[in-house]
Amino acid sequence: MNYKFSYLYYVSVSGTRTVLVGFNIPLRFIFKPSYSPHDRKHKRYGAFRRTMKTLTTILLLSVNVCWGQKTLDKRFYVSVSPTDSINISTPYKDKVKRDSIADKYSNWGQRARALEKYLLDIENPGITRDKNDLIEIKLLNGQTIKLIPDPSSDETDFSFENYFKQLKLLLFRVQWGEGNNYAIIDFTNGKKTYLIGQPFFSPDKKFMIAINCDIEAQYSYNGFELFEIVNRDLNKIWTYDPKIWGPVDLKWVDNSTMTSKNHAMDTLDGKIRSTYTKIKVKRNAP
Repeated sequence: MNYKFSYLYYVSVSGTRTVLVGFNIPLRFIFKPSYSPHDRKHKRYGAFRRTMKTLTTILLLSVNVCWGQKTLDKRFYVSVSPTDSINISTPYKDKVKRDSIADKYSNWGQRARALEKYLLDIENPGITRDKNDLIEIKLLNGQTIKLIPDPSSDETDFSFENYFKQLKLLLFRVQWGEGNNYAIIDFTNGKKTYLIGQPFFSPDKKFMIAINCDIEAQYSYNGFELFEIVNRDLNKIWTYDPKIWGPVDLKWVDNSTMTSKNHAMDTLDGKIRSTYTKIKVKRNAP
């Protein structure tokens, strides 16, 4: 008799709202197998599952580590901690229209192209497609650049998604063979910066954070990327990949504090659980 179950538990650990840990352990290595009658086996499995969940929670709560964080600029310190839920309103006034367009397509690439057409029909900052269907951008300095997908990076297409007028930055969704990321183009000089997901700017426009959640298919990057904005340069200062939960939305509370809404999958019932995380960026003393 060799039962094997996979446990993935959803707990709070050291600065993160959710941390999951997986086990794939044959029960014969933990307890002696039960040869009890059928109804008693089910009761014992339920008791065992509750016991394992409790033991795993206690074990993880004793670990004072926040996995997946990387500080790339020692001038800054970024803290992550659980927080209460807050209302995060959409940044798009036309969200209903955007959603209605997206709902027409099951293919993400086709969806992105349809959204691009809708947005450029409303206001086009200087974006066209050439005879080869490549994006052309007429920059504010008078030059014209093309966005050519890089096959070595599995890129297949660029689709326009937003124009941040105040910052003079263009946002493009980058389609891969499977999955995607984003690219910011400086409208003044054509400089390209890749992002893991949608960007959110601090109120004073001194920081930008990009987020993405891909905890199921895992085709794309998952987690957070924080940038400092200095003289039109986007300098990456911190990244965090929680691995088995990810941010789906975010709100800047002030110029140095953010709250993210996160999703994690509970493998005991297959449901998505929502949590909220506070992220605080501080400048270290010289």
